[in-house]
Amino acid sequence: MNVCLGVICHGWNESAAVLVSDGSVIAAAEEERFTLRKFDNAFPIQAIRFCLASAGITAKDLDSVGFGVDPGRRLGGKLACVVKYFPGSLHLIRTRAPLAVVA
Repeated sequence: MNVCLGVICHGWNESAAVLVSDGSVIAAAEEERFTLRKFDNAFPIQAIRFCLASAGITAKDLDSVGFGVDPGRRLGGKLACVVKYFPGSLHLIRTRAPLAVVA
C-alpha cells in the first residue's frame, strides 16, 4: 500500500490536507474546520492530524508527502485590487508574509 499526504497552505485561500492510498482518497480536511478561522491558510497541523487519525496511521507510515506550491496563483487579481484601492491598499503588501519555496 502506497500512502501519500498532500498539503496546501500559505498563498492559497485555505490550508488543507489530504491522505491518499493507492490513488484513493482516505481522508481530507481544511484547517478552518478546526480553528474556526474562515480562510485559514496557516500550516494545516490539525487537518494533518485528522487525516492520519482517520486512517489509523502515524507520520512514519507515510511513503511520501506532497506540498502544493503556486506563488503566482491569482497574482494578477491581487495586484489589480492593490492598484484599484491605492494608497489605502498598501497595508495589504506590508502585512503579507513573503513567499518562500523550499526545495
